[in-house]
Amino acid sequence: MKQIFYVVMVLSGLTFSCQGQNGKSAPSEAAGTSAVSPQPSAEVAGPVLLAPDAFENKFKSTENHVLLDVRTPNEVGQGYIEGAINIDTRDGAFREKIAGLEKDKTYFVYCHSGGRSRSTFNLMKGLGFSVYELQGGITAWRSAGKALVK
Repeated sequence: MKQIFYVVMVLSGLTFSCQGQNGKSAPSEAAGTSAVSPQPSAEVAGPVLLAPDAFENKFKSTENHVLLDVRTPNEVGQGYIEGAINIDTRDGAFREKIAGLEKDKTYFVYCHSGGRSRSTFNLMKGLGFSVYELQGGITAWRSAGKALVK
């Protein structure tokens, strides 16, 4: 019963976090849709909520990493971090797509301002992924003068 409540709360949070913007198409999604049972969280050394410079340095120095943009395709069309894949939190199969990702990779998650990425971070940690989150989302990334692909 607790697991059902947790999943409902996570999905509710994803639905109402970080309101979207209009834009163009998104880069391709990754991974299949097989469900995975929650496992103990993967251990990550150091802070997991990283400011833009630290986030960029960490993903550039981490082998076997994936940048994960959890915004809507319209938001992604306004610009995304080079190399990011997009899995929209509002996609009905979002949880299954996340669960189907490879667990031997380290994930770097971001959204518009941090709400959806926080919910995704919590979901992924609960499923046993190694994951970091961009503090302040793409908004903070832009404010720091970081490059975006359009």
